[in-house]
Amino acid sequence: NGAGLCCFEFHKTPLPAANIVKVEKTRFDCTLPGVILTTKNGMQICADPEVDWVKQ
Repeated sequence: NGAGLCCFEFHKTPLPAANIVKVEKTRFDCTLPGVILTTKNGMQICADPEVDWVKQ
């Protein structure tokens, strides 16, 4: 469950949208607000919600 996770660094390389199956915001009390992207193979990747490829 990603609801308990925080990001400490962001993935910088854009991921194809077709590979992402779930998008969750990090907890409100995290030092670094971000989104957690879950890929088709189950990997969870932190991304900066302000970056263009993440907004899409």
